[in-house]
Amino acid sequence: MKSKPLLSTELKFRLIKYITSPLIVVIFFGIAIRSVEIINRNYLFGFDQGWNYEFAREIVETKHFRLIGAEASFGGFRGVFHGPGYYYLLAFFYILFYGDPYGGLIYMYTFGILSLVLSAYLAKKIFLNTFTLLYIFLIGICGALISQSRFLWPPHPVTAIFVFIQILIYKFIKHKQSKYILLALFFSAMIYHFHLALSIPLVISIMIFYWLNSRTQILKFLGKSFMVVSLAWLPGLLFEIRHRLFITNLWSYEMSSGLSRITTFRYWIEHGRDYWYNFAESFRFQPFIHGIFWQLLFTTLYVTAVIISYKQIKEPVRSFVKYHICLILITFMFFIFINNTIWNYYLTNLHIAYIFILCVIVSALWQKVSKTQVEKVIISGLLVYILVFSISGIAEMHRMYTSEIADIGGGAKIKGKKELLDFIYEDAGGKSFNIKIFTPPIYTYAFDYMFHWYGRSKYGYEPGNDEKNLTYIIIEPDSAKPWSHLGWLETVIKPGEVEWEKSLKNGFIVQKRMY
Repeated sequence: MKSKPLLSTELKFRLIKYITSPLIVVIFFGIAIRSVEIINRNYLFGFDQGWNYEFAREIVETKHFRLIGAEASFGGFRGVFHGPGYYYLLAFFYILFYGDPYGGLIYMYTFGILSLVLSAYLAKKIFLNTFTLLYIFLIGICGALISQSRFLWPPHPVTAIFVFIQILIYKFIKHKQSKYILLALFFSAMIYHFHLALSIPLVISIMIFYWLNSRTQILKFLGKSFMVVSLAWLPGLLFEIRHRLFITNLWSYEMSSGLSRITTFRYWIEHGRDYWYNFAESFRFQPFIHGIFWQLLFTTLYVTAVIISYKQIKEPVRSFVKYHICLILITFMFFIFINNTIWNYYLTNLHIAYIFILCVIVSALWQKVSKTQVEKVIISGLLVYILVFSISGIAEMHRMYTSEIADIGGGAKIKGKKELLDFIYEDAGGKSFNIKIFTPPIYTYAFDYMFHWYGRSKYGYEPGNDEKNLTYIIIEPDSAKPWSHLGWLETVIKPGEVEWEKSLKNGFIVQKRMY
């Protein structure tokens, strides 16, 4: 008696049709362009990633639970801390993958795929099929968004959360129910667990957008908003109370410092450059569009299209566009007062906003039956740029899977560091040894974690940190100052008998010394 097939012919046909549908193909393209490190298991593991994993190790192995996350000093804010949620999630992946940093990559990759899927869900609610595909494709090939799936970094999961917030705000616009805006506020505040500077302007923009669209029961809404945001920021608020408003006072100082410089021309040039860079990074100009002229031309077409097409956009999409414009303006205004470089990852949310607005205005102009001559020129110009962006994205996919997938990446990536440790442990031949490390960031978190995880798991022991007996000197040359380690060797390291010095293919220099 023949066994029945698991899937009927009709079900197989439906499954094949679904898998090969244009939307699924575009989503899989976006996933594939983010998958190089997942496939070759060779990902960035530098100072920041080592620092993050030391945090996770403390949580898991020493049960050191925290009310706050890392200090934001490396983003320019001394004494200002993010929330701890990012590190508790990383601790989960630490446990799941037994300390292997590949788990951290899976953490980022999962959020990257989630951002694509949620974007597709939102686009299906707003656009016709063609522009749904365009929107997902442009998000899929955006270099700044691709990088979020390729290495561990606290702000990277924010994009998926932001897209979920977009969905909630769109539901609020359609149904006029405050529960959606309150949920959006809660998740906006929760972004503080990944990066404080991304959370605050998002919370402010949502509250202002609500006030612009629903001016009834404002006091009641403000009361609920305060409770929702306080709940999300609870760990930080407890820390603030415990430390007498330490972070609040520092933020006030930063804002006042920015205010004192706001009248200078150089200040506006610096901030304008940072905002411009963020806008340009939202679209794939490279490798085919070089030069500022072509980017400025695109910006001119973009802004003009927003102005002339805004009234043609139908509700509820027009209100949704208004929200994104509000977000952009509030974000700019918030960071104007920050006396510091506005790093691109502070403006992560705006990549999605710029791409969304582009798709809306192109859709509006495309669907207009009777176009003016100016509108025809603008839509033609934007479509040419979109075509070039698309070709650039396909070229990037080809480059990744023909050259980058086989690239070792030197000492910056995990394989380079594993090769370094294998070289040292094999030379030591099972004997105990000590290490001293020179690295441009000064802090040796990445190496410390590698010896703790990889060295201990593969070879059964970790080295010491003294200058005695067998000692290996590890040097990671500074590309900007390739001579700088020489002064370190002379002033920091004690003289000892140098048995040999070798330069490895991954870029590291290793000395073997006896004391």
